[in-house]
Amino acid sequence: MPMYLKKDSIRFLESSIETISMAITSLGIPERIDLRNNLAKNSVTIGMTGISAELAMSAILTQANGKKSLLLPSGYYKSASNILEDFKKLIKERNLKISFLIKDVDDMEKMLNDILNKLSKFKLLMPLRASGVHAGIGVSKDVCIVAINDVIDFLSLISKSSRIKPYTFSIPKKIEIIKENQILIDELIEKLKSSNDIVEKANAIASIYLVAPELPEHSEIWMDSFEKLMISPKANDISFLLDTLKDSKYASLIKVSKNELGLPVVVEKDNPLSIPIEPQFLKKSFTSIKDRFYADTRVSNGRLEENILDVPPIDSIYEIFTFKFEKLGIKSDKNGLISHNETWSLICSSLTYAGTIGPIWYFIRKTDNINQLKAYLQNPFL
Repeated sequence: MPMYLKKDSIRFLESSIETISMAITSLGIPERIDLRNNLAKNSVTIGMTGISAELAMSAILTQANGKKSLLLPSGYYKSASNILEDFKKLIKERNLKISFLIKDVDDMEKMLNDILNKLSKFKLLMPLRASGVHAGIGVSKDVCIVAINDVIDFLSLISKSSRIKPYTFSIPKKIEIIKENQILIDELIEKLKSSNDIVEKANAIASIYLVAPELPEHSEIWMDSFEKLMISPKANDISFLLDTLKDSKYASLIKVSKNELGLPVVVEKDNPLSIPIEPQFLKKSFTSIKDRFYADTRVSNGRLEENILDVPPIDSIYEIFTFKFEKLGIKSDKNGLISHNETWSLICSSLTYAGTIGPIWYFIRKTDNINQLKAYLQNPFL
């Protein structure tokens, strides 16, 4: 077989694949003992996942710039973060040194942009790798799976090159993710709220960033806090990173207040002796899709009793249709169906919109009682 890459590059690639395969295997090993400190759980797995990513990038750097490019002037090896920055710079430069990486690739520009997008997640993975390798701190099994799949995606991406493909036939398949992102993030938020340990809180917020579908914009602003979080966690860094997520496009996934403890109450409507905390007083505004859904549908029901049609805006309809009831955590029955009291207004909004009719059949199929739904829709005031 002809040599398509340098021997050192081949070794790095094969080591990367071996390491990610070992990370997958480690997830399936039965627990031998009860750990005294649960933070140690999966530390080896997340460490190997980060090492695999570093080795894959080292393979590309070695092929482009030689093995010495991995060394500092002192002769010691560069850190994983240094390797990541050097690799990112190499891809952005788009020079002839990476011609081997795009050999026989149909859409070279798209491939290179996809690689750069993957590096944003690797930027988060490297501090978690360091925590696993140097501090013995791991993350949950589900978070490990997300990170492992990111590395497998990266290996598959660079394997589009005909120069690299002969050495990557043994890339393992991605692990099937059982939990939706919404559920996984909810669990991490709960862990963040319930823990009194600053390291556990830091671990939870770092995991949220790693599993989020996309990262918040302006990483140059929040990345410094993220990296410090893995070395010396501080409460203000955790608060800042959580606020950054809440202001991002995935704010609807982050359902936690700045206060870690809440005051339990019972809402007694119109009780003159109670504190005025009827639902409309609980929030100044409804910013999450789930909150707006409940607010909109209850307003519609109240208005209908006054013979007034007031249905949710079409933007809200498409938000719900995009994310689905299940992911938004909207209450349903045991069959996953939504009350007809809540779906009729969504269907009316879809039908009365001046443009293209909204996704009415999705809401109809999700309704618990079709006959009651018909009764609502046949109301003479609709």
